[in-house]
Amino acid sequence: MPDNEIKPAENSLESSSESLENNVIDATGDNNLESSSLENNSNPTTPINSSEKTNSSTNSVNKLKLKDKLAKFNIYLILFGLIIVLTVVVITITYLQSQSPVKNSVSLKSQNLTKNSLNQLAANDSTIGAPKQNLNIEANAVFAGRVLISNGLQVAGGEQINGGLGINSLSVKGTGTFQQLNTSGNLSVNGTTSLQGSTTISSSLQVNGNANFNGNISSPQVTTNSFQLSGNLNLSHHINVNGPSPRSNTLAAVGIGGTVTVNGTDTAGNININTGTNPSSGCFITVVFNTPYSSTPYVVVSPIGSSGGSLHYYLETNSTSFNICSDSTPPSQANINFDYIIIG
Repeated sequence: MPDNEIKPAENSLESSSESLENNVIDATGDNNLESSSLENNSNPTTPINSSEKTNSSTNSVNKLKLKDKLAKFNIYLILFGLIIVLTVVVITITYLQSQSPVKNSVSLKSQNLTKNSLNQLAANDSTIGAPKQNLNIEANAVFAGRVLISNGLQVAGGEQINGGLGINSLSVKGTGTFQQLNTSGNLSVNGTTSLQGSTTISSSLQVNGNANFNGNISSPQVTTNSFQLSGNLNLSHHINVNGPSPRSNTLAAVGIGGTVTVNGTDTAGNININTGTNPSSGCFITVVFNTPYSSTPYVVVSPIGSSGGSLHYYLETNSTSFNICSDSTPPSQANINFDYIIIG
């Protein structure tokens, strides 16, 4: 090749190298850019354009920036995945702990009852385990003799007693259900007692305070010192009044040899008057109550027969007694009867 053709090529190569060094921004750029430039410049017969090399270096720089962004994006993706995995693990552990049964704060050691221990129990009195240990018996247990529990008895499940149960003291803090409860001693209830079914009391019932009954009371006999009703009293049978008879005093109007008697109580009864000779107007009898009333009661008398009906009788009353009198003279040797009823 002639020398005049080689020199221009060398000059063109030097100017291209200077242009490449001015346009490369990152000195540690991609090696592929340098090798590509060198390969293009190694050909002496091909001229090198300065604008093409500038575009090539810019593209290389953009590729480097894109790789940096992809590297950062991969790091963020990995961190996001780790956060999701940790969240799933925490949620799983929390759920499993919530489903597991709560253990008591105090853990007691358990001790199984072996065959040798059972043989020791059958032979004589033995002590098995420590006070803070549990004795687990998985099979059913039958005690032919008596069982003494020196400390408390705690029953976790249901309790069924087929025979009798004798307890000196029974304290029920919650709700107690009894199909049949027999007490030979006293039954003391401090709070409110609700009885859903029938209640049978074989002996007496003593109530020191007030008793409220919203329903009906059925009893063959009720004995009370004082009975007060705030409503009406409806009776479907007779009223039988019992008690001692009141005293009677004979007055002068019955005449000589006349007598009087009272058969009844302070509430109701019958008065029999037998006149003697020379009876007169006035009072025949005084009826004295066994128990005085707090105030003057209402006394009602009714004559029995025509002998009493012909009299013009009247009453004199007070809180302790009442008199039967007449403003007309009764016949001699006559029998006069009155019935009386008293409401205090």
